[in-house]
Amino acid sequence: MLSVSNLATSNSAFQPSSDQNFNLPQPPLQINPIMRGPAMHPEQTRTTVTPQSIAAIQSTPPTMPMPSGFKKPIGVPNAPEFPNLITGITKDARGNALSNILVEVRDRDGNPVRAFKTNEFGRFASATSLTNGIYTVELEDPKAQNRFEKITINVVGKIILPIEAISIDTREELRRSLFNTN
Repeated sequence: MLSVSNLATSNSAFQPSSDQNFNLPQPPLQINPIMRGPAMHPEQTRTTVTPQSIAAIQSTPPTMPMPSGFKKPIGVPNAPEFPNLITGITKDARGNALSNILVEVRDRDGNPVRAFKTNEFGRFASATSLTNGIYTVELEDPKAQNRFEKITINVVGKIILPIEAISIDTREELRRSLFNTN
């Protein structure tokens, strides 16, 4: 508090006595939103942005959890970066992803060479490359609610495009039986 005594102005009719105290307004407090405390330097709260960090942010799609019971049709996964790797997705006839589907890759002689299960988004991928040759991919639903046709692939040392395995529902089975098509 500042004490003002014997304030004299030429046109003022009010002259305070020496024992009166007046509260003068303090200058407004200035807050710097970058600083988090009085002892911090602005450099401590700055983030360096590089073209790589911007690219990483732009290439990461925003995600949001889906409510249970809600399924959204999804596309095909990206092609692998290395040759002879098998990737893919399983979907029902309406395009919804199917999780926990068993995927088995068999060689020409019918011997299993890879086996894995689809994730919650219906995607699967082999971790190691296959040797060149002809393989059969068999998919099985442990709940026996979906049926899939066998898929034959020829592995020749190149990038294998992702497999899109769509289950055959009862409507498709009926159509095939009525029109004798496979």
